Amino acid sequence: MYTNRPLYGGAITCDIKTDWKDVSDIRQVPDHQECYQEIDGAVLVVEILERQKVSDAGAAAFFFKDLAESNGSTENKFEPKDIPAGTNLMNCSLCAGVGIQKVAMGKDHDMAGNPRQQEVRLVQVEMCVFRLANVGTDLLVTISKPISDLSNKNSSGSEPFHKAISSLQVRNWGLFG
Repeated sequence: MYTNRPLYGGAITCDIKTDWKDVSDIRQVPDHQECYQEIDGAVLVVEILERQKVSDAGAAAFFFKDLAESNGSTENKFEPKDIPAGTNLMNCSLCAGVGIQKVAMGKDHDMAGNPRQQEVRLVQVEMCVFRLANVGTDLLVTISKPISDLSNKNSSGSEPFHKAISSLQVRNWGLFG
């Protein structure tokens, strides 16, 4: 079951699974992000970013690489994907993809300063970039989900991802300045 959720004070809306929790109720979330999390660890992030000087077709790969670097990913693979039919946002270019990142979790040292081995997790990342040239913005929708092995990878994208990007609407363009 999904609920149409107001993001950025209602300036943007999209359908998010009803049982996903607003992360800002638990911890601080940067102003340019809206973040929801499922109990199994899947996370939906909607980000308002300055439009990057990359091709429309390469924008999702660009942001995937940026996320991999931010996560300290030791290995990653990204596959561009076609946009599912039915997106509501007009006057923008879209690009999407699905990838896997191998991400180290935890700290390099324990509290006593002793080195310890980091746990490495596989994380599936589904990503769609709404390129809003008229307002100089890239609107990024990402779902990241830990997976146990590559056989659990959903290369066509998950239902929560498709639902979020197909229902996303900008209700107040003043949000972008």
